Amino acid sequence: RASVTYGAGNMTLGAAVYQDSKYATNTAITANASGSVLSAVYKLSSVTLKGVFASQKPQDTTTTSQLQNAVHTTGLGGNWALGADTTLDFGTYLSSQTVTSTTNYKLKTNAIGLQQKLTKELTFYSQFSRAVNKGTADAVANFTWAHVLSPTLTQNQTGSTLNAGLLLSLF
Repeated sequence: RASVTYGAGNMTLGAAVYQDSKYATNTAITANASGSVLSAVYKLSSVTLKGVFASQKPQDTTTTSQLQNAVHTTGLGGNWALGADTTLDFGTYLSSQTVTSTTNYKLKTNAIGLQQKLTKELTFYSQFSRAVNKGTADAVANFTWAHVLSPTLTQNQTGSTLNAGLLLSLF
């Protein structure tokens, strides 16, 4: 794993790469995953704009080898400080992968959220997310757990969620 960041003025750029291998013995690799991430953050007064591009080759769930075609994710978003204690965040992400010439994965997720600081250590948060699978393969929704809902969206299926909770910061 390696990462680097560079900041100048209101702009910060980042890049990272990773290669994970898990060994059952000293000679046999039993799991592989690799990827790279590029990011950019730009601060404009009370608005912070963010962008990310990630390319990941996860392990094939039916074999011990990597998938041949990477999953690509592009995201744009940011946050807006509405006041000293209130922040609105927003983002849109597109994840896609060409599995075969007739099968592809294409999941678009849009989200908006709000954080309200209640005390120095305690913040209330809420977020609404909506994901649409425009691909021909089932897509894993990135905002839910399998024990709550099915973790996949079939072709042209839409999933939405509303999350709310408290964040406690002790440090």
